Amino acid sequence: GPVLVLAGAGSGKTTVLVNRIAYMISEKHIRPWNILAITFTNKAADEMKQRICSLVPFGDNVTASTFHSFCVSILRRYGGLIGVKHFTVLAPGDASDVIKMIRAKDEKEKYPKGFPSSSIVATILSTAVNTKKTVEETIDKNYKRYKDYSKTIQELIEKYNEYRRKNNTLNYDDLLTRTLELFDTHPRVV
Repeated sequence: GPVLVLAGAGSGKTTVLVNRIAYMISEKHIRPWNILAITFTNKAADEMKQRICSLVPFGDNVTASTFHSFCVSILRRYGGLIGVKHFTVLAPGDASDVIKMIRAKDEKEKYPKGFPSSSIVATILSTAVNTKKTVEETIDKNYKRYKDYSKTIQELIEKYNEYRRKNNTLNYDDLLTRTLELFDTHPRVV
C-alpha cells in the first residue's frame, strides 16, 4: 500500500523508497508503470528515478515526480472532465506579480498605508484555499493584523481570480485542489 516517509535531510528517505520500489518490482512482480513515487523537488524526483533504474530493469517506467508536476500531467490528460483545458501555470511569484499588476491598475487611495503587500495577499489566498476557509475566516484566524482590510483584500482576490479565469491559468494551489476534485468526481481516473 501507500507509504509516507517523513525524516530529516540525509537520513535515508530516498534509499528507503527506492529499495521498496525495487522490491515491489523484482519480488512482488508489480509492473513499474503502476508505481507512483512523489517527492517535493525535481532534483529529488530525478535522483529517485536514476536510483530505481540502477536497481531494476524497466525502472524508467516508474513515475517519479513532484506533487505539482504530477498534477499538471493528470490535469493536462483528464482535466477536460472538470472543465480544465489548455491552461498555463502561475508560479507562486507570478501570482504575487499578477496581484501587484491589478493593484497598480486600481485607484491608489484604495490601498492605504498598512495594507498588506501583494505577496501577503497571495499567501492569504493560498492559506484560504489550502484550509478550505473563506478569506475572511483566514484573516480572522491567521492574519488578524489585516482584519480592517478584509473586504478590500477579498475584492482584490476576486479580481485576481477573474484574471486567472480570463487567462485560463492555474496557480500551484489549483494544481493540487483541481486534481483532488478530478479524483473525487471521476474515480475511474485514479
